[in-house]
Amino acid sequence: MMKKLFESWHRFLKENEGLNNVIVMDKNNPPKSGDEVIDSLVVKVLGALSDKDLKPSFLKSRSPNCNPLTGHCFVASEALWELIKSLESEDYYYTPCHMRRVDFPEFGPHWFLKDYNTGHIIDLTAGQFSTTPPYNDPKVRCDKKVDGKWNYTATALMMHRPEKSAEYPTGHYPKGADIDRHNLRPTSRTRSFLSRLDK
Repeated sequence: MMKKLFESWHRFLKENEGLNNVIVMDKNNPPKSGDEVIDSLVVKVLGALSDKDLKPSFLKSRSPNCNPLTGHCFVASEALWELIKSLESEDYYYTPCHMRRVDFPEFGPHWFLKDYNTGHIIDLTAGQFSTTPPYNDPKVRCDKKVDGKWNYTATALMMHRPEKSAEYPTGHYPKGADIDRHNLRPTSRTRSFLSRLDK
């Protein structure tokens, strides 16, 4: 059993070592990763992005001449993450990553996805910046394993909220809480975005 699992995992890593990072500069012409499933989901999400996905306060402050990807990193990343998770495939283990403004004043706050196992990066909104963000900088907050236990830094920070309950009356995790990934829901903006994809 273990030998078969190891062979399957080794084959997957071999097949995916040649994946190209998806750093989208042009909404209408995203680069190909080399994985047809990922590429189709990227096109699906980018094609559905609109100004109604932005927070009203951000929409008012945005320059009319800016790149159309500006401000969409949160919803685009969370929506793609939800779509990848819905595949229920062990071939993908993308996690949200967050660049805080305090650490990256020229980029933050900014969201993207990174496959924990392969290091493959998907940034659907990189075109809003004049230079490529430093995805592998140690100050970038990504979900990761620490001492064999998952540390959901980025997830807990913003991407998902627990359902409101007696345990979580505010609908937010308290600092240091153990996160139950089975009791998570996307934010309301992302749920609205995903419902448009289903139509």
